[in-house]
Amino acid sequence: MDELHLYTDEELANILTQYKKQRERVKKNYERIKDTDEWKERNRANAKTYYHKHKDEFRERYQEDSEFNRARSSYYYYKKQNRLQDFMLKYPGRMETLINRDYFRDQNPFLSIVTPDNDSSSAEPSSSE
Repeated sequence: MDELHLYTDEELANILTQYKKQRERVKKNYERIKDTDEWKERNRANAKTYYHKHKDEFRERYQEDSEFNRARSSYYYYKKQNRLQDFMLKYPGRMETLINRDYFRDQNPFLSIVTPDNDSSSAEPSSSE
């Protein structure tokens, strides 16, 4: 039996209804207890414990994100000024950070550089004759 047909349509419908009922029960329970003082205190204590256990990870993530945000901000500043070549020469580490974080997944940063050879304002469509 292949994996796609492990359950009949009736069994799938039953599983889905059970899941929906469970989600409704959990939501109703949360709505009922979320404003109680006991739950708030316990939730705050759990959050504080979690924070102290993972403090180093938070610090590391903040440091990585600050470097990334600085690199991204610089990139857009130089892009707006049409000076991306200056950015790449002045801050190769920041450019490397953006590339390593896969920031240019959908776009090519090198196409944004305006040089006399590829000035988009004076570019004419090329013909393939």
